[in-house]
Amino acid sequence: MRLARFITIGTILAWGLFSCYLLPNRLPDIPPETVKKLLERRLSDQPRFVPGEVIVKLKPTVSPHRDTLRQMGLEAMERVTSGGEVIYRIMPALTGTLRQAEILDNTMALVQEISRWDSVIYAQPNYILEIADTAPNDPLYNDQWNFFNNGAGPGQSPGGINLPRAWDLTTGSSQVVVAVIDTGILPTHEDIAGSPNYLGGFDMISDPARANDGDGRDDDPTDQGDAVADSECFPGSPPEPDSWHGTHVAGIVGVGKTNNGIGVAGVNWNVRVLAVRVLGKCGGTIADINDGIRWAAGLPVPVAPPNTTPAKVISMSLGGRGPCQLSPSTQAAIDDAVDAGVTIVVAAGNEASDASGFMPASCNHVITVAASDYRGHLVRRYSNFGNVVAIMAPGGDVTRDDNADGQNDGVLSMIQGGYARYNGTSMAAPHVAGAVALWLAREPHLSPSQVLNRLRETALPRDSTQCPRPCGAGLLQVAARTDTPPPPPPPKAPALTRTDLAGFLLVLVMAVLGRRRSADARFLAFMAIFTGLVFLLYREELVGPALAPLTLWTARMTVFLLHWLGVEAGQAATVISHPEGFAYEVAYSCVGILPVVFFTAAVLAYPAALVRQLVGVTIGLPALLALNFSRLVHLFYLGVHDRAAFQLWHEDLWPTIIRLSVIGLWLSWASWAEGRSTRLASPALPWREWVRVRGNCWGRKVASESA
Repeated sequence: MRLARFITIGTILAWGLFSCYLLPNRLPDIPPETVKKLLERRLSDQPRFVPGEVIVKLKPTVSPHRDTLRQMGLEAMERVTSGGEVIYRIMPALTGTLRQAEILDNTMALVQEISRWDSVIYAQPNYILEIADTAPNDPLYNDQWNFFNNGAGPGQSPGGINLPRAWDLTTGSSQVVVAVIDTGILPTHEDIAGSPNYLGGFDMISDPARANDGDGRDDDPTDQGDAVADSECFPGSPPEPDSWHGTHVAGIVGVGKTNNGIGVAGVNWNVRVLAVRVLGKCGGTIADINDGIRWAAGLPVPVAPPNTTPAKVISMSLGGRGPCQLSPSTQAAIDDAVDAGVTIVVAAGNEASDASGFMPASCNHVITVAASDYRGHLVRRYSNFGNVVAIMAPGGDVTRDDNADGQNDGVLSMIQGGYARYNGTSMAAPHVAGAVALWLAREPHLSPSQVLNRLRETALPRDSTQCPRPCGAGLLQVAARTDTPPPPPPPKAPALTRTDLAGFLLVLVMAVLGRRRSADARFLAFMAIFTGLVFLLYREELVGPALAPLTLWTARMTVFLLHWLGVEAGQAATVISHPEGFAYEVAYSCVGILPVVFFTAAVLAYPAALVRQLVGVTIGLPALLALNFSRLVHLFYLGVHDRAAFQLWHEDLWPTIIRLSVIGLWLSWASWAEGRSTRLASPALPWREWVRVRGNCWGRKVASESA
């Protein structure tokens, strides 16, 4: 059986082309629970507002007497809002003697009392809102399924918004300004630094503590972070990490220079993005947000320099509980901006509730956007919905992997230190804002109402399965589809590559050489057919989904072993990461199934007794799986401590060790099986045959003596 051994060794060496490869350079996903904590946190049942502050809109030429205010325990704050409202607050001397709940109750009582004055148009609390074909060469563009043409073919996704088709017509214009009213921007990010698309902006946060930068309003919209400690925002409020939310949102619009060979693409390749910072630690006040809306639109705001580059589009991925009627000052700010010709796009909210109960999603004259996933379905898990929703756009879902690429289906964009996949209606709104900017590049005279009509006319309709709750006109389509969605293509095996064909022919040639001995021929024929099937079928698109549970289990077991050995490691789906920044993804080919399959096939095809075959499989399977886990653990350790050694072991040494181990294990078993068969075969001759053989020998001996 020497030829059988030769062909088995050759087959296993050829299989080395399919050996596991890790992907240390693939972007590690932020754990879904962290994303959900940042962007899907549930709002309190009642609208939040700044304790002790009341926004009052007075009739012209009217000012309440100071004595009246003093008797009520109120004083006017220094600033007047961009809408001409005055902000009053309970005197600090009084608030210092009251509990938090008493201050909140007194604030609402003051709102009701002041609203009854004849000289007042409206009064309200200072609410707090929270973060709610031509293809670019950006290396992470292939992970941005949300930008792909809509469809089921290659390079398409069923949740795509047809950007490549739109880019055939226009990639945007530097004459169009999009204001992102959010947490600010990270101007030194690798994909933003030096980008002509970044216009600068303004920090509209008036409270230095909330701004987290040591001062109040200024012309630096840099995001200083919004992380908070336990109970820092209000009693019982949870701790939160920095979100870098504004940069992620602005990245979707196109603040980075798309097609620059760096990072991600944006909806617009050419656009001017204006960062207006209104959200900081614990969110942002409605007074600051209202001023931010007017300033972005080029309208005057007290104690702020004029905005010389007014926006044509405003994107607001923020919100709070309560209908817009609770904040007439916000509706007034929106009306002023829309009257100035600005299209305002807002997120629907992430409470999986009717958006009519949230602001600014329920305000008039805004375009409210719900969130869709990779399939083009409403994300029922978190997205708000309802009749106030105008359209749906990709918001992603970090708990799903519908395209089976081994990464979650969040929306990829920029954050501090790199890139991350987030999900939420916060991600959906900038898709629409960016789409509007593309249209304005070709048709700069479109009014806000005409933009809304265009969105509705071009949207891809959704049925009751795709949108079981109202989600507007359908899924955003930046360019009209030129065809109806094609049916999914039937599954088919991919074409053979030259390497595949060479390996297959090598096995066939060896099989022909083995036809001299029938046992070898049967064995080699089986191995030839088996190897050919593996070459044809072992593709990620064919076996990846089936192996997904095993891949995830392998990643979990690897993390378990790392923790058992005292190595710090985290897991997000199939990505294993270290706090110091190293991470690798366990690909479908890293689960150790291929060496096990080849070893098992060689054992079962070899002419040996069934019991011996079962012994070989029973010993070989756990041994090979243990070796595979040793490889994964060792490579992670090397990746953390010695990147150069990681590459050597990953690409050369470990594949060689695995192949030689399979060969050695199989040869050892084959020798044992043959030796065992030989020893047992000697006394196995029947007694009649033994007598016949011995008789023939005795007869030949007698004949020779007679001669």
